[in-house]
Amino acid sequence: MRLVEENGRYYIHGFYNVGEEEFIADYFIHYGDAVQTVEPLALRDVIRTRLHTLTVHYKEIA
Repeated sequence: MRLVEENGRYYIHGFYNVGEEEFIADYFIHYGDAVQTVEPLALRDVIRTRLHTLTVHYKEIA
């Protein structure tokens, strides 16, 4: 994966291997609300699940 600048916008291009979805989800989460789209949709679902898991965790430790 690499960061690419095109016309003043930045994109992450590349691929990841099967089994790395959780790692890639955490990587995208670090970008916060700067992320405007995620493909494939399956990765977007992994990110949502990871965020839900983190939300539940932080509610429980409060």
